Amino acid sequence: MIGLLMVPMLYPGIVQYLASSQELLVLFAIAWAVALASTQYRNVISGRLVGIRDFLLLFSSYTSTSSLLADR
Repeated sequence: MIGLLMVPMLYPGIVQYLASSQELLVLFAIAWAVALASTQYRNVISGRLVGIRDFLLLFSSYTSTSSLLADR
């Protein structure tokens, strides 16, 4: 876990490579979030992500509703 947290500082070339592909960047971000979630700061992190979660839920419900209405 510590190695995953140190990647951006120790290997900036890897982070630039990951940033060149959206898929790799998302996978890296998820892996980093999982690594941080297992630390003592998980409550602080989850508290900060509530707004993003709510926005994504709202956006996903809007797109599913609009796709249902478009099928009619």
